[in-house]
Amino acid sequence: IGQLLDQAASQHGEKPLLIYEDRAMSFRQMADRTARLASALRSLGVQKGDRVSVMLPNGFDFPTAWLALARIGAVMVPTNITYQQHDLAYLLEDSQASAMILHHEILPVLEKVRPDAPALKTLIVVGDAPAGMYGFESLIAQAADHFEASEVGEDDLLNIQYTSGTTGFPKGCMLTHRYWLVLAHVISHYYDFRPDDVYLTAQPFYYMDPQWNVVLALMHGVPLVVIPVRTMALFMQ
Repeated sequence: IGQLLDQAASQHGEKPLLIYEDRAMSFRQMADRTARLASALRSLGVQKGDRVSVMLPNGFDFPTAWLALARIGAVMVPTNITYQQHDLAYLLEDSQASAMILHHEILPVLEKVRPDAPALKTLIVVGDAPAGMYGFESLIAQAADHFEASEVGEDDLLNIQYTSGTTGFPKGCMLTHRYWLVLAHVISHYYDFRPDDVYLTAQPFYYMDPQWNVVLALMHGVPLVVIPVRTMALFMQ
């Protein structure tokens, strides 16, 4: 996935990759931003194979975190932002996440479950970061702009994607880089993408759809419009 991002950035440059509300992020900006974040995460000890919970609302930060982890070869654990103490404690313990990237508004819930997640050592906060935690934007701003890629292959794990848990606790599905590449490639056969197309996603990023939507956008060089929350009014606009 990291190689796909760099290829897309080289080919499409300043063309918008993501559009969120009234802002856009280009292919090149995403490549640079994820390289910086990957460099910062590695400096904090995040290595290939480490599990990292990402608990963020829709926007630029979630896909930035995912693609940065892909560069390292680390494993993202997408985490539902509506989880409360019981569900969050289960997911962090079951996945053995050693780091977490989360929105500052989720901190009160996290503090209740930290004793139940002894593997969790590194906390990176989007927004105001308390003492002992790292600021997401500060890490990116201060990081080196070059990232020496890890040895990451298609069969390396990229996600532990948890199911909805309708019949019990959610189950962690182990999804590789190849999974996402093949999924996007197969879906490509059902659409006739053109260079002037614009794609839209209305799901939360911790679900699967926006993630393969990003891969599809990288493959075809088309912008992806991200809706903050699912509402019919925003969808129709």
